[in-house]
Amino acid sequence: MAISLARVFFISLVLAVFLAGCGSATPTTNKATTPGGLMTPVPVSPTATPKPGPLPADIPVYPEAQLLVSQYITTGILYYYTVVASLEDVTSFYTTQMPNQGWTQKLDEEGPQGNLYVYTKDTRSVMLSLAPDPNEAKKTDISITLSNS
Repeated sequence: MAISLARVFFISLVLAVFLAGCGSATPTTNKATTPGGLMTPVPVSPTATPKPGPLPADIPVYPEAQLLVSQYITTGILYYYTVVASLEDVTSFYTTQMPNQGWTQKLDEEGPQGNLYVYTKDTRSVMLSLAPDPNEAKKTDISITLSNS
């Protein structure tokens, strides 16, 4: 059986179009159409994740504590500090200052690994975790999670 020249040409053309579409699957640019109908590359830049603002004024920060992380999480906003101070001093500060700022203590769990407190005020809640820094003996890590109740 003889295959016609037109048929070979048609199959070659279809194969060429198919193979041309098998380029890179990871685009680094979008395409924009100019008024003349030409496609021009447009650089794609990542969308920045917004950073939360500082803690509200009625949530105290231990003096000289350094903020390491502030980020939105599923349950609210997480603020993570570290400070050169004993766990006992940091605990005493928060268990005194939070009620002075109008917060009501709902949970008080103290243990050898650290302390966990939950405070509420209006429609907000704060989970406060205090723990000795595992890498530096004279530091305490402070984790404050602010949520709406």
